[in-house]
Amino acid sequence: MVSYVMWAVIAFLSMVVASWLVGISWFAWLAAFHDGLPVVLAGAWIALVYGAVTRQWLLAGGGGLLVLFHLAITVPRLFSDAVPDWVAGAPRITVAAANVFVGNRTPDASAAGLVATNADVLVVSERNDAFMRSLAALDDAGEYAHHLDEVSDTPDYATSIAARVSLLDGSEVVYGETMAIVRAVVACGDQHLQVLGVHLRALTAPNGFGAWRTELRELEVFLQGLRHPYVVVGDFNATQFLPGFARFLRLVPLRPAHDAVGKGLTGSLKPAAHGLFGWIPALGRVDHALCSVEVFPVRVENRDAAGSDHRPFVVTLAVNPAAVVDHA
Repeated sequence: MVSYVMWAVIAFLSMVVASWLVGISWFAWLAAFHDGLPVVLAGAWIALVYGAVTRQWLLAGGGGLLVLFHLAITVPRLFSDAVPDWVAGAPRITVAAANVFVGNRTPDASAAGLVATNADVLVVSERNDAFMRSLAALDDAGEYAHHLDEVSDTPDYATSIAARVSLLDGSEVVYGETMAIVRAVVACGDQHLQVLGVHLRALTAPNGFGAWRTELRELEVFLQGLRHPYVVVGDFNATQFLPGFARFLRLVPLRPAHDAVGKGLTGSLKPAAHGLFGWIPALGRVDHALCSVEVFPVRVENRDAAGSDHRPFVVTLAVNPAAVVDHA
């Protein structure tokens, strides 16, 4: 009986891998398996070990091939990208990103953790009144006095940006056909850096996969029209393993900060914020800082969730001082 189960696992995983290789994610359920591919492929290791122990060499061979594929897509993400020469003398800025969760039972702790980062810019996803009150109460000195807040009837997807540095001309909330983009323009050395806060629809929400694809396409078009150095920060509700998201990264193009510093396999999304499932660690990274070609992430620090089902992070960015930009 166990052998039949193992063969079923091999067959299912082979289908998932084959569809991933050709970039077919037509259905939300298939996209979800692609999104969590490194976790899903853990089943191949079980089949490999079982086949080897029971001397079912064909089964072990099938599991072994899938294990090799698993290693091929994960091991490279443990290594950092080569650092460009210009980074050494480039001006730097820190950005903290946190999905604070509308159902957060400890907004004071969540706000305190974010303020403690001392980041120049804070990007807040799932912005809600309780958290914003906590943030304002903790910021006695008014260090984060510069705000941009998306106006939304759905706080589950609302975004805010708070900054210690002044917001320059061009800072605004851009309301598109299907999504909002919170755009903060800040100085980094002699350059103007655009910090773009976004929150895309969840794949598992009703009609979520279709909405997510539409939003991603709108964001792609928007980014391809930008000329400043920029970083896109927020909850993308997708890992870099989802074919549609990987295509988006290639086409724009964008460099994921966690991948660049060798932390591409660290997770940000937990099964739950609290309770029994809240103890399970984050497995997939859906919260990202995506850098344009003029921006390089030199350091990323993952932080504690503090009442949310997402782990925040802080990224230190270097901006190429020689980049040709349009400050208009």
